[in-house]
Amino acid sequence: LFGVLRGMTGAVGRSAVVAALFAVHPLHVESVAWVAERKDVLSTLGGLLTLAAYARYAAWPSVGRYLVVVWTLTLGLLAKPMLVTLPCVLLLLDYWPLRRFRLAGPADGAGEGAVPAPRFVPARPGLLVAEKVPLLILVLLASLVTVHAQKQVGAVLPTEPIPLPVRLGNALVSYVQYLRQTFWPQGLSIFYPHPFHELSSWPAAGSALLLGMVTVLVLRQARQRPYLVVGWFWFLGTLVPVIGLIQAGEQGRADRFTYVPHIGLFILLVWGSAELLARWPRPVQAALAAAVLAGCTVGTWLQVRHWRNSLTLWEHAIRVDPDNPRAHANLGSLLFDQGRVDEAVEHLERSVQLDPGVAETQFLLAALLLRQERLDEAARHFARAAQLRPHWADAHFKLGVICLRQGKPDEAAGHFARAARLDPGTAAAVNQLGLALGGQGKWREAGQCFQIASNLLPGSAEYRFNLARALHAQGHPDEAVHLAEQALTLARSAGPTDLVEAIEQWLRRGRGRPRP
Repeated sequence: LFGVLRGMTGAVGRSAVVAALFAVHPLHVESVAWVAERKDVLSTLGGLLTLAAYARYAAWPSVGRYLVVVWTLTLGLLAKPMLVTLPCVLLLLDYWPLRRFRLAGPADGAGEGAVPAPRFVPARPGLLVAEKVPLLILVLLASLVTVHAQKQVGAVLPTEPIPLPVRLGNALVSYVQYLRQTFWPQGLSIFYPHPFHELSSWPAAGSALLLGMVTVLVLRQARQRPYLVVGWFWFLGTLVPVIGLIQAGEQGRADRFTYVPHIGLFILLVWGSAELLARWPRPVQAALAAAVLAGCTVGTWLQVRHWRNSLTLWEHAIRVDPDNPRAHANLGSLLFDQGRVDEAVEHLERSVQLDPGVAETQFLLAALLLRQERLDEAARHFARAAQLRPHWADAHFKLGVICLRQGKPDEAAGHFARAARLDPGTAAAVNQLGLALGGQGKWREAGQCFQIASNLLPGSAEYRFNLARALHAQGHPDEAVHLAEQALTLARSAGPTDLVEAIEQWLRRGRGRPRP
């Protein structure tokens, strides 16, 4: 970043401060510390290489140098589609610092920080737009592929749960929150819940007013201080793909989304501060810059500590926002993995209380309650999970298990049948359906279920033994004994188990003898 800015502007000190802020600002911890966001760092590298290639093309235009711009942008987009607004950034750079076109008037950005080294070739605005068309086609294709892929995995939420006015309001508020956290990076978290319908119109209106006022002030300074226009619209524009107008994921905003947009904001702040403090002694200016960078460094060091592991990360998220349902759910899942079931249940119950509409949380809470023998509560949460996701076979399967343990074979049979219809490949659900039917004395239907389960999992001694019992109940003792002996052989191959003893006892009760 330092090399790109220095090459375009010739301003060594200012470029260095912008690059240093980019390197140590606490909002960038998420992009760098989170291994899943390696794509963010790699994509930004591709974006900066694109800017460097474009500056070279702007100084000495040629087809070969333009193809390098296309190639580096392609590399960045392949890493992460965050760069879809980069052609618009290039247009901003054409105005300043490349100065390939000018607004009317003598003061068009000449002066310190816009040194033409090398001289960039000017062009008419129409031609500058035309030369971006191939890049725009490239980012359009990347956008279409990204939206399609995210829809395939359910990451893009439809407009019904989050109407467009709510999305727009959250976007305006998020812009202001990003600005606030830039100047005061406190309360950073891995996940900020989306306000959904709880978002009041007043914060959105206030945010719109603030953003509008800054935009007007920046535009009024466009000729005298072009870096303000470039920096501000770089910040606003590069956030558009992730500001939530097209909602991908459940977050309201995210620290990692500022990684590229911050470059524009830092340009605005550093060049603006340098002009305001131009009459101050150089050592004082340097001391102020060092103090700001030191503060950012300390904040980043503190923030990195929360990324030690997943447990510390989600515990910190709850300290930042005790009413964060995602944080409680993820912390509960982690605690369960560590065998801390009681603590896990406490956090999952809190998550469900805050947001009862997440099927996965309902299911996990129900599974833990089932482990604690709290059958009625577990059944209620499994039922809620099944209501939220009607095609979830596992939820109906678990409901069937609970009904069996509560002595309700008819209800159990209904749930197992539903689970088997939703996922015919689930041998366990089909087997449980057979047990429920057998409990009702419907051994013919039960035998069909056990046969299907045995076909799905031929190596299961349990399913084969259940089939033997069903055949015996239907009056086919010879076939039953033959299958039971096969089941005994399979069970013995797994070592001494309760199932081995059960099959042997069944055979000893006059229904056959186990072969040596």
